[in-house]
Amino acid sequence: MRRTLLRITIFAIMILAASAVFALDSVILKADPGTKTAYTGPVWSPVGRTLAVVSGTYTDDPNLLCSGCEGKCIVTLTQNGSAWKSRVLLKNADLPVWSPDGKQLAATQSGLVVADVATGKAKIVAASKAVVGQPVASDVYEPLSWSPTGKFLMYRIMKQETWEVRLKEMKTGKDTKVATDCEAWWLPDSKVLTSYSGGVDGPGKGWLKIIDPVAGKSRTIVTGYYLTKPYIQKDGRYVFVHIADGAPKGKGIYRIDLKTSIIAKMTALSCLQLHWSPDGKKFIFITKYSPKGDVPPKSTLYVGDTVSWAFGIAAKDASKVDDVWYQHAQWAPTSKSAAYVSELGDVKLLIPE
Repeated sequence: MRRTLLRITIFAIMILAASAVFALDSVILKADPGTKTAYTGPVWSPVGRTLAVVSGTYTDDPNLLCSGCEGKCIVTLTQNGSAWKSRVLLKNADLPVWSPDGKQLAATQSGLVVADVATGKAKIVAASKAVVGQPVASDVYEPLSWSPTGKFLMYRIMKQETWEVRLKEMKTGKDTKVATDCEAWWLPDSKVLTSYSGGVDGPGKGWLKIIDPVAGKSRTIVTGYYLTKPYIQKDGRYVFVHIADGAPKGKGIYRIDLKTSIIAKMTALSCLQLHWSPDGKKFIFITKYSPKGDVPPKSTLYVGDTVSWAFGIAAKDASKVDDVWYQHAQWAPTSKSAAYVSELGDVKLLIPE
């Protein structure tokens, strides 16, 4: 498959890195160093002013919560005027995923569960199987996302050291495997975008594919790069991805056209996490930045716009963990504010001006 490379030149990185964005910044859920409790993974409800976050304990670093579901809680934060009200929705649970109508949350909890946000009642939709002699269940579940209509819940399950991407039909309970050893996201047209970074296979082995779960057909978009998690624009035409090893024009953030496979370099700046506003006009990302060579780099939060592709520093206290399990910064549905996790494990609200 022939691919066309289009390079887009933007402002020099040194100039952009020195710029700043004026933003209002406030703590809406504070970590507790006394009990070593911190928060991570803020996820906005598609409707309303509600966040779901994961609380947990840590040993030394508030950005490194103890692994596993035990002791973790899924907490909802709802804005009421200028105040934020929190409540524990699920105990011993992790990795919350909102339904499209904002009425349910899927999570991992010794299996896969779905909770009613209003009542807090949860039901098991896929149970882990315990193995004699093992302290934990053998199956590890990771909810990924709901289909745009809410008909399916997509999740991953680890079986015998292999990740399977599966679809659970919520009404019938029918369960279908769609892919293996990759990450996956729903596209607006109810097709599935799958991604493999290249990981253990080394540079040049990554790929992006689109799968039609109904027809059972797949189409390759790009191959040959080391890809990180793609971020899908609202219309589903483009994805943005950080390409490391094997990048056609050097490391950086690239835009990939899912229809034509055209790859366009947007910036050479490396990023740990990237999220696009629902209106498609702004983006937010975390990277490590040091104003001087002899100063250890800090995790810095940047905000930019997709008109000029200019961006600047909005906060210098972002979570320093670059794991793939949690989204550490995410725009609200209104595209006017964003939630992020600080280096202290607080949940903060950012309102760029």
